[in-house]
Amino acid sequence: IAAMGYYLLGRYRDGDPSKGGAARRQGPEACEALSGFIYRSIQVAVVLLAAGTILGGLWADVSWGRFWGWDPKEVWALISLLIYVGVLHFRITGVLRDFSLAAGAVVSITAIVMAWWGVNYFFGSGMHSYGSGEGGGWYVAGFLVVNFVVVAAAAIRYLGETGVSPEPVEAPGEIDRPRA
Repeated sequence: IAAMGYYLLGRYRDGDPSKGGAARRQGPEACEALSGFIYRSIQVAVVLLAAGTILGGLWADVSWGRFWGWDPKEVWALISLLIYVGVLHFRITGVLRDFSLAAGAVVSITAIVMAWWGVNYFFGSGMHSYGSGEGGGWYVAGFLVVNFVVVAAAAIRYLGETGVSPEPVEAPGEIDRPRA
């Protein structure tokens, strides 16, 4: 969220044509350092989520006689792990850069909120449903909506400042026509 704040309110820099490529504008300088912190945090999160999911399965096997039962808490633990692994994978392969890594981190934390809080109070079934509708659902939902609004606003500013929009594709009939 801090990186999204910088992308939304920070000062963008002019690109350096001497480093090869076009001189396109770059995000705020603080975002480069934050991107490194986000990347390391996601690496730690993947290790801890994998360990927690495996240890939770071992505990369930001893307690309930089954390793995995497709309980909503178990499923959301797996979904959270897969989302974090996906973000990490796309960063390693170069699909996600600084801005999209920060946006992916916000999406990832919403999966954790759902796994920890949403399953306990929103779902009325499963072994992990404690409150079933009680517990401030509107506060959490409002917080998540605010997070997504901040990400959307930061994305609009980022795309406007850097010009990273896709190139227009010509219609098939216009390819062979000479241009005026």
